Order: sequence, then structure tokens, then C-alpha cells
Amino acid sequence: MASSYFYKNHQSKETSIVELFLRADIGATGAVTIDTAASKGIASITRNDTGDYTIQLSESYNSLLMVDVMLLEADDTDLTSQVISQDVSNATPTVKVGFHAAATPTDPPDGSDIYVRITVKNSSV
Repeated sequence: MASSYFYKNHQSKETSIVELFLRADIGATGAVTIDTAASKGIASITRNDTGDYTIQLSESYNSLLMVDVMLLEADDTDLTSQVISQDVSNATPTVKVGFHAAATPTDPPDGSDIYVRITVKNSSV
């Protein structure tokens, strides 16, 4: 389990909730650069293939509760996003996210920004 210090003024019916944040810039051909100052609890983001990105968390957690992905697009591409897979309890914890246009994997346009909030549980109870 993660051993970092967490702020505690967050009320929930679920115990030991942790929110992680990612901000990344998209460049030419879908190349991605993490904004380390604005990203909290995220080790890296990597482009695997067209529209396919793996987010590596800095620490492992008990379980994934939710992923919110927001794309601030540089043009009007009208992409949707989805979580493809996740394993936040692994020694190398990851969440894989995909972007699609009309069900076809598509890179976000050059100049776009990706914002992700990952909510995880840091307890087994």
C-alpha cells in the first residue's frame, strides 16, 4: 500500500480514498509529455500505439475506484476516451487509456492536453 502523506479533509462513504492527478501535453504524432508539476502520484505516461496510452502510478494501491479523463483538444476532432485495462495493485501499477474517433483508435491532435483523475482505494477494508 502507498505510504505517502495524504490530505484528509475529504468525506466519503468509502474508506481510504486517494486521488491521483495527471496533466500531459500531446505533440506531433501523439507523442506525450507529462507535466510533472501538475501531476500528483503519477510516475509516467507512455504512448503505446495510435490512441493508446499507459499511465504508470508512482505507488501500488488496493483497488481502482474510478478514472476520469478529460481531453482539451487543440481542434474539433471529437474523440472519446475509455479505460482499456488496469492493474493498480501490481508492483508496476498501471492504467491504460484509449482515445477513439467513431470507434477507431485515434491520437489526440497536436497541441491538446490530457487531464486525468484516478481514484484508488488504499485499504482492504
